[in-house]
Amino acid sequence: MHSTQDLFDFALESIKNKTQTELNYIQKILLWEVLNNPQKSYREIAEEQNYSERYISHTIAPQLWEKLTYVWGEKIGKKNCYVQLSNRLAQKKQLYPSELSPNQQGISCQLPGSPIPLESPFYVERSPIESKCYQEILKPGGFLRITSAKKMGKTSLAQRIINRAKQYNFSTVYISLNLVESQIFNSTAKFWRWFCANLTRQLELASQLDDYWDEDMGSLVSCTAYIQDYILPAIDSPILLVLDDVNQLFSFPTLSHDFLALLRSWHEQTNYNVIWQNLRLVLLKSTDCYIALDVNKSPFTVGLCLSLPRFTADQVEELARQYGVQLSSTELAELMSLFGGFPYLVNLALYHSVFDDIPLRELFSTATSETGIFSQYLHEELNYLQNYPELETGFKQVLRAQAPVELEQVLAFKLKSLGLIDLKETTATVSCQLYQEYFSYATQLIIG
Repeated sequence: MHSTQDLFDFALESIKNKTQTELNYIQKILLWEVLNNPQKSYREIAEEQNYSERYISHTIAPQLWEKLTYVWGEKIGKKNCYVQLSNRLAQKKQLYPSELSPNQQGISCQLPGSPIPLESPFYVERSPIESKCYQEILKPGGFLRITSAKKMGKTSLAQRIINRAKQYNFSTVYISLNLVESQIFNSTAKFWRWFCANLTRQLELASQLDDYWDEDMGSLVSCTAYIQDYILPAIDSPILLVLDDVNQLFSFPTLSHDFLALLRSWHEQTNYNVIWQNLRLVLLKSTDCYIALDVNKSPFTVGLCLSLPRFTADQVEELARQYGVQLSSTELAELMSLFGGFPYLVNLALYHSVFDDIPLRELFSTATSETGIFSQYLHEELNYLQNYPELETGFKQVLRAQAPVELEQVLAFKLKSLGLIDLKETTATVSCQLYQEYFSYATQLIIG
């Protein structure tokens, strides 16, 4: 069974190859909606996208089905689109099978730890996460929040969301708050001008900050006016704004309160100010918010919230196949137990097994040793804990306990963001066997 993403990409590629043209914005939306949910009516699609039903059913749909029919020389419409594309993609895969390992194919694979390139076969979808993300950004005023521990693939997913937006001719902006200098975080006025300047530069507009900035009105009003009266009217397509590492704000309470409240206000304006519907927001963060926010001003109570899960056993097997590795049931069970499905750890094990020709059994036996492939990563985690005594003390409690441990909320959130613990309400357990063994026994440093 093919995913909606596979069928959608296959259709776009086929149309471009056959006609040397691309579908327009609303044609792409219609195609995606029909493939994702063939039962959805034109009326429902039109209402969700703020178009008239007649425009969708009498103009856009006929154009789309005519183009697809031309590409394959066989009648394609709403009722048979999914089946037709599935059959044709299956035929293509049969004609061009690929049974070779990455080394045999000459596929280059970077060391795990950086965002996975768009063209890489080593990105594993966690369905239906991707599909839900793509659907949300297509909605006028769409607001998406993605949360997970670090090294779970948030930025890799964000790059695919951005790529999807570009396919619909969106303008896109990616801002990582991890790159903001501390002196900017410490000055509310500097931060807001930095934010607007970054937005302007990435959209390739001329800066007009001085024309809109009014110290008497304040930075929040000036920023809002700049975006509403200059940025949004200057761009004739929806703008996707992806804000990565939002949790960096939480150490600056005043700025954090203002920034998050402003994001919420922009989203609320989509209900009565049409121009704000062209701004689609995506927030990425590696921890829950541990600062007090008014529920009516928090952006974390609106929009669509998705938490990136760890890999399932099936997804680990899929990743292994991309590396050309056929896992035995024992190896799969060991991978899941030792690494708990953490994408980075599983990827690192498979990468070194294939490209350094190290048997998985050897990787498992040396995982917590000073010469193992995880030693540098584990040392970094250990050093981080030792630089924050309150985190070290809290994690010691969890490591030593025979049952789930109750932790103070902020402490629990921070340890969870590191991926070291699992939380069920406010009780914590160590997240995987590798961490339990390394921090408890291998070094004898943190428990001392």
